[in-house]
Amino acid sequence: MKFCSECGSELLVGPTKFCHNCGAKFWYTINDSERREIEQPNIYSLGVKLEQMVEQILKTKGFSIESRLKLTGESGATHEIDVLAKRETDVLAIEWYYVSITK
Repeated sequence: MKFCSECGSELLVGPTKFCHNCGAKFWYTINDSERREIEQPNIYSLGVKLEQMVEQILKTKGFSIESRLKLTGESGATHEIDVLAKRETDVLAIEWYYVSITK
């Protein structure tokens, strides 16, 4: 099973040139005269895209989604869950954690 890297929709079986849901292209060519430097996304924007993709995948599997849910802990501190997914008796709490390693 494959999913669109842009919107998280399940892709059709076989070779796919674009997403039937959002229209994202998967196969393209750039000739030398059109070649340009592609800006690298920052870690925050990649995290947002990852959250959106996971949300879309879970929605297609029948989960209801709450994003960036803020909760107060027993100590009184505020915590945030990136994605909370619920389906019948199943509950998934998803939190991303990034560690930067430098040499």
